[in-house]
Amino acid sequence: MRSRSTPLFVCAIVTLLAPGVVCAQTEPASPPPSSSTDPAPPEVRRPFRGLFGGPADPRSKQSLELTASAFGAYDTNVFAATTSQPVTPGAPQHPGWYTSANAGLSYARTGNRFTVNLDGDAALYRYINPAHLSYMYRAGGGISTRIGPRTHVAFAGDFTYAPQYRLGLFFNPSTLTGDPNSFSSVVPDYDLFKLTSYRSSGEASVQQELGRRASLTGFYSVADVNYTDSGNDYRYEAAGIRFSDRLTQHLGYHLGYSYNTAHYSVIGGAEPRRINNIDAGVDYGRALSFSRRTTLSFSTGSAVVSSGQLTTSDSRSFQYRITGTALLRHEIGRSWTTALGYRRGVDWREGFVDPFLSDAVTATFGGLISRRLQFNSGADYAFGNVGFGSSNNGYHSASANAGLQLAMSRTLAVFARYLYYQYHFGSGVRLDPRLTPDFGRQGVSVGVEASLPIIR
Repeated sequence: MRSRSTPLFVCAIVTLLAPGVVCAQTEPASPPPSSSTDPAPPEVRRPFRGLFGGPADPRSKQSLELTASAFGAYDTNVFAATTSQPVTPGAPQHPGWYTSANAGLSYARTGNRFTVNLDGDAALYRYINPAHLSYMYRAGGGISTRIGPRTHVAFAGDFTYAPQYRLGLFFNPSTLTGDPNSFSSVVPDYDLFKLTSYRSSGEASVQQELGRRASLTGFYSVADVNYTDSGNDYRYEAAGIRFSDRLTQHLGYHLGYSYNTAHYSVIGGAEPRRINNIDAGVDYGRALSFSRRTTLSFSTGSAVVSSGQLTTSDSRSFQYRITGTALLRHEIGRSWTTALGYRRGVDWREGFVDPFLSDAVTATFGGLISRRLQFNSGADYAFGNVGFGSSNNGYHSASANAGLQLAMSRTLAVFARYLYYQYHFGSGVRLDPRLTPDFGRQGVSVGVEASLPIIR
């Protein structure tokens, strides 16, 4: 269950269900190269590994891994995931049980000039009361290659069939990107109501090295969501160019421009809203002098957003906003890690015609209690406004998770985990009629998982 873009909750869930799988993301800024004063890579500095789901042999040119899991769960609000009717404000919650089984296959191959990654997974889950059977599947892949001594090209894409709508509000503290893709996992923890859709996305990038320290990068990405029984189809596009230069081993700067748009077909004749990112800022990342196990990194930028209503007759006005990320990470002992992150950004969210102007704080803590027993936890809190110029358009969201995994062998483990999230939108936020302004959900699940390395 790999993904190019994974939010905090999903990354924690994937780690619990398949610890051998890496939650991948696109970094907000290229980290500076390490120097002789930086600590050695984690695989050298911290060789202690758990029994279950060990990493692939770094000398291997290719790997093929099969993962599977089955679990039972108790949820405090299964009604939201099993009905297509509006969930009215103040409606009673409907707790209940459900079971799930899923399987995934991932392949990776590294050559002298190219790297290929392919993955896919599928899940079947059954709710007990009210009775409901559903399934979800996704597939994705990517390839990167060097077409010259200084030119790198990369392509990636994925396709997903999803039977429910999910609200993407949560962030991954390891990367702090603005794309919390709630459909990057087939686990149904984020389902809000039944709404079948086919989802596809693709991206391409070209990087040209300019000397030893500088580079020029261009990219384009697109995502399409087509609903089978609704007119709320969604399309997202982004493109940009960026120049990066490293002044020292740890300090650099970037200059560039990018834009992204979101469009809903339900709004006939509407011109897509655009976010213009004036991508000028500073990049910093290094181990702190008082502890080589503690690293600090941050990046700054800015965005200009066209405000007003999303109609062709709107008059144009613009809002300016400083953006940035910061991440503090600390290693504890032979396997434990804690991280604290902050992100200030301007982003689109599917289901909303206005951009989210948000501040988010995230934290994770976890490690190996023993070679057989592993603990993971995470939390995040986000707040801000949805759009400009209206009163009561604020929002906040919070999430938390914790889990234990006990390895029975190198290929089999059992797990238990707890999950909680909630959100609130002000009365001035334009919502899908099926979304209640206030929602809270929590649950616990217990199951078994397997990780079978076919090629390693």
